[in-house]
Amino acid sequence: MVGSQEFIHEAHRYRKIYGGGMRQAGSLAAAGLYALDHHLQRLAIDHERAKRLATGLDALEGVQVDPNASQTNIVVADFDPTQFNVKHVVSALVENGVLGIAFSQTQIRFVTHLDLSDKNIEHAIATFNKVIGKKAF
Repeated sequence: MVGSQEFIHEAHRYRKIYGGGMRQAGSLAAAGLYALDHHLQRLAIDHERAKRLATGLDALEGVQVDPNASQTNIVVADFDPTQFNVKHVVSALVENGVLGIAFSQTQIRFVTHLDLSDKNIEHAIATFNKVIGKKAF
């Protein structure tokens, strides 16, 4: 790379931001290419399951999800902070076999993927009903 020290520093920073500092970037890229070559057609199934999960979560009191915003396999649920502590909700879900990531102090992110079935989505919704129904958060 050729340029001023400031330019090179800025370029280096952007390389890091976009994952260029990862030593395993080739492995991750290979996984992505494999998915595009072998699982592209079934992404629609993941998207449909995400929409079903979003609809099920949105029906719960104190949880808000716009099912129309779930256009991919990612669902972000907003929890009313006056009713729920997201970290406690995530812990209770994990204890019941449902994985999600606290995305912020009021949001949990869920991702559907090829290893999940319709039965798993129904289990997740039922688990939410069980966990949220306790209101111990």
